[in-house]
Amino acid sequence: MTLLECDLDSADVIDWTGEPPFLQLPFIQQNQQQRMSQISDQRAPPSSANIEIVTQNPDVMQQSRSSPQRPLYPFSARHDSVLMMSKTSTGEVTEVTTCSTTSGNTPPSMNYVSQTHLETSPHLIEPNNFARHVDERMVCTSAKAIADAGLIAWDNEIEDRVSDSVRSPKPPKNCKKTKIQDDNNQDWLDSSSFSSMSSLDDLENLVVAQQDAVTVELLKETKKGSFNHRDETGLSYLTLALNQMSMADREKALFDLHGVSGNLPEQDIDQVDTWLWEMNQRLSQHARDHPGLAKAIELNEGYILQERIKFLRSDEYDPVKAAERMAFYFDMKHDYFCGPSSQNKGSINGIEEYSCLVRNLTIHDLTKEDLQYWRTGFYQVCQEKDRAGRIVCIVFLPLCYRLKIPPESMVRVYLVMNTILTQNVDVQKSGNVHIAYAVGLGEDSLSFIGSDHFANSVVKAGRYAPLRGVAKHFCYDHDSLHPMFGKYAKPMATYNAVRFRSHFGTHAEVLYNLMTFGISSTSLPISDSGAVQTEFHNGFIDSLLRQQQQRDEQMKRHILRCKMESERMASLRCAGTGRFKGEHLSEPIGWRVSEDESRTLESTPNGVLSLELVGMEVPRSDATLPIIALNATDVILGRGNRNRRNVGNLRLKLLVEKHFAEYNAPSTTRAGKTAIVNRILKQMQDAGSRFVVAVRDDGTISDSNDMKETSYRRWFLAADEKVRDKISHDFRNMKRTGNSNTQRSEIEKGYSEDWKRIAVDQNRALTPSTQEIGSSRPATPDSSVNKADEPIITPGERDILMGRANKKSNLGHALLRRALNDHYEEYEAANQGKVSAATNLAKTSIVLKVLERTGAGNVRFLIPTPDGYWTLAPREKIHDKITQDFRNLRWAKKNKESASF
Repeated sequence: MTLLECDLDSADVIDWTGEPPFLQLPFIQQNQQQRMSQISDQRAPPSSANIEIVTQNPDVMQQSRSSPQRPLYPFSARHDSVLMMSKTSTGEVTEVTTCSTTSGNTPPSMNYVSQTHLETSPHLIEPNNFARHVDERMVCTSAKAIADAGLIAWDNEIEDRVSDSVRSPKPPKNCKKTKIQDDNNQDWLDSSSFSSMSSLDDLENLVVAQQDAVTVELLKETKKGSFNHRDETGLSYLTLALNQMSMADREKALFDLHGVSGNLPEQDIDQVDTWLWEMNQRLSQHARDHPGLAKAIELNEGYILQERIKFLRSDEYDPVKAAERMAFYFDMKHDYFCGPSSQNKGSINGIEEYSCLVRNLTIHDLTKEDLQYWRTGFYQVCQEKDRAGRIVCIVFLPLCYRLKIPPESMVRVYLVMNTILTQNVDVQKSGNVHIAYAVGLGEDSLSFIGSDHFANSVVKAGRYAPLRGVAKHFCYDHDSLHPMFGKYAKPMATYNAVRFRSHFGTHAEVLYNLMTFGISSTSLPISDSGAVQTEFHNGFIDSLLRQQQQRDEQMKRHILRCKMESERMASLRCAGTGRFKGEHLSEPIGWRVSEDESRTLESTPNGVLSLELVGMEVPRSDATLPIIALNATDVILGRGNRNRRNVGNLRLKLLVEKHFAEYNAPSTTRAGKTAIVNRILKQMQDAGSRFVVAVRDDGTISDSNDMKETSYRRWFLAADEKVRDKISHDFRNMKRTGNSNTQRSEIEKGYSEDWKRIAVDQNRALTPSTQEIGSSRPATPDSSVNKADEPIITPGERDILMGRANKKSNLGHALLRRALNDHYEEYEAANQGKVSAATNLAKTSIVLKVLERTGAGNVRFLIPTPDGYWTLAPREKIHDKITQDFRNLRWAKKNKESASF
């Protein structure tokens, strides 16, 4: 039932009871009492009013008194206007007009209504299209007009009069007033009516608003009661879905978007069993209409039962939605991986073609073209999770458009990646975050990414994959891509649509917007210039290929052992009967496979028959999948500056310091120390920390120092024995260096304030003006940075040029030598004795004093770049340079050659 078919008796009223822009349009057929009970259950309106319709027709008066009163919510109207329509005998809208109310405003004309409409919501209708929509028998009015007026239709007897009013802004001559009063008998809205109305059935719609809405509805007369399909924005569906949600659901959606909510809590196992049983019943029904699911059940029903829990978690333990998602997912596997364009073709007896239906998808299921497209980095998993600990995936639409990647290839890559991610139970519970990055696309790309085939394919894959998308972001920088938000949101499920956000702006602005949703800008595989980075991504693909190759080799060896065992048992059986003939080898034995089937197993080791070997267990690979993205709380084993900065490593260090005295107490036995180590390990694991190691391609453990920050690391979980050794080693290191809180607190307290003051002075010294450094030429855009995007510095007289071949006779070097000589004795005194944390901190404080002396003289430390220019040296190199100068000075004084220094 559409808006024009609603009447007061059936109580199909458009109630805007939610806060704008969430619009509620409940087009349902039910009696008036049921509708009123639903309204009373909703959030209480700010106030209510009773409708009193005043007319000269006694039938109308009698029916209005006998009809139950409806709540009407007053509002602050800016434009008091009414929209009037005329219908033919077939129910088609022929004319539309507007009449003013008693507020004194001049009745707006057709152009005024169109202009008001565009000013209110310019993204919902094209300019100058108001007349075309009316000609196509569509109702269009401004949000303010809807909020301030009633929507009334008349019989075809007054069609001519309404037509006259369209051409003239004046209302018809025989227009009577319908007076509406609130509880205080205070007039707040007057609309127009006609004396020809014989009953309330002639009032086919009444639109009431709670607040000044900002949504415009384009409604088309249709017997199905659906929204206008010409609404390309899709926002009609979105606003309807939003307003039908409860406040708790809206709050949860906002928490999911901003990374506030945690993982999905695991339910009671008995209740989960009940939901799984209900899923079985639903799947049996869906199998009639979904060929992919029916084929999978026919081949291996056990695999279907095994996969149910993934889909149950993805739909937050709703068995009805989970069964529907699972049915469509197996249809997608059937269409994308069992079709003529997929990798699984040319099968033996039709087995290989459908083998992917009853096993997990692997990287070998992708075609060569799919793998080539994937290596370009159009779809990647970020190295770091968001602040809620969820996997972040990003698709670069400019790459898809430039390479013209088919939607089928994109869907296959997405489903394979989804299968890899869902092997982790924590990922199943937490879900993932999707980013569609379209910055750099223009209007010419609409024919590709704006096509219905592209949008429906991508959205369908995200909707029915066994991984819940808790947040989706669309980033763009061109005005022509505004409709894409609605185009992608329209085919989404309600759960995904309300978690979909768009971000308009430049690359930097988009990154800042994503940071407000808990996504770090440094975790995205994109440079500051907008170039896609693929080092981590390609390393991840290579790791998947190596692991899949290892599994295939293990499976082949397992199949060979099965064949040999089968032949051995057959020969023993024949020997027991005194016969040995070749034909007996083909007799059916429970765990023996035929020759044709063995060839099939060798070609598809993860196929159907590999799951049907009775009596023999398929071996599992010892190699675990690499950790795709690190959490902030993970502990990185090995050396390197990144390990010391990592939050997980710092947390472990604090726990070690907390238990340091207890661990090294004389009364603590070896068993007691082991108990302390196990206690620390349990505390870290309960807090969600994982102990990981970086592995090289040759399988050896690597320190994080020998890898660039952007390079790919194969992270693996460390064994508990190795973790215990690491914690014990930290205790021994702390004992050896004396690096406990009690031993270093006094030293840190002494120079912490000095460090702050030195940092301020050094920052001021590192950025002097051009006149201070005596630059011979002004910096230009071409010469201000080098190829590595580092600022180019023209050396001055007070600058220290680091390196052996550089001259050391300028004023900057003289100031540094003087500071070194003044603090030499103090440095040597701190260097005496056993090396400990206290001595290291003491020497560091002396180095900072030297740095303070040089910074006060506006001295800068410069290092050469590969291009032959000079740039500012990092603080670590400055610290190393001053320490080395102290050692050189010691050597010079020892050899009595201080003058040469």
